[in-house]
Amino acid sequence: EPTLKFKDLIGLDRAKRLFSALSSRAKTTKVRGVLCMGVPGTGKTSLALAVAGESKSPLYFVDVGSVFNALVGRSEERARRAIQVLKKAPPGYVLLDEVEKSLSGSSQNAEGGGGHGTSIRAGMYFLQYLDNPVAGDGDSYHVVIGTSNDIFSLPPEFTRAGRWDAIFSFLLPTESQLKKVLTLYRKQYNLPVEFGKDANMIGLTPAEVEAACRIASILQTGSWDDAIEYVPRLSKFRSEDVMKIQAECLGRAVSADDSDSLGKLMDKSRKVKR
Repeated sequence: EPTLKFKDLIGLDRAKRLFSALSSRAKTTKVRGVLCMGVPGTGKTSLALAVAGESKSPLYFVDVGSVFNALVGRSEERARRAIQVLKKAPPGYVLLDEVEKSLSGSSQNAEGGGGHGTSIRAGMYFLQYLDNPVAGDGDSYHVVIGTSNDIFSLPPEFTRAGRWDAIFSFLLPTESQLKKVLTLYRKQYNLPVEFGKDANMIGLTPAEVEAACRIASILQTGSWDDAIEYVPRLSKFRSEDVMKIQAECLGRAVSADDSDSLGKLMDKSRKVKR
């Protein structure tokens, strides 16, 4: 049972409100769950942990990649076994992490051309489970949370209307939000209040901010510049990919955070590109 709570996450208020409503409904009514997609390191998995922690419910983690990175024929068996275990589990939340690996061509690479049909059948097990995520007591339902970093691999039928109760996009945070994230991790890693105070954080993800704080703690340095140099940053090494993901999210999902807008998104993208 996770201990992370909503107060431990900066922003994502729109997603928090929906999950609070779904938590009560799932006790008596079938819910379709929520798909969280977008830029890596922006809090998708952390939100799932906080949702379960907030409601004091168990979180059942399904590593989709490990299910499908198997020998020919094994993916289907593993997927069927995973669903059987979930159907016997008490009410709670189910996290399908990196769910695109069960539905995209990456499965073909893992199993070879001959295993592609098996991968498709295995992916269908998860789609069927999403249609009826009944819990082990037979009277309640699991709330399924899917996450995806590679949103371009998601087939249209997986993100169609009605498949999920909501599809949230996780975009690069605003600079003011990143400053709050820094304050959170600065306290966690016992860093001085001056650490990163005047740093330019535009284009960073929360995960990258935490990584910089962790490195600073290890190196015992109060210099943000020294610490951030150790952190591989998406906005520096894969800026075009970040912009493409964010643009795609605009057309396929609603922002998980109230403060995000088209104007802010495009402004951040331009700054990241420069």
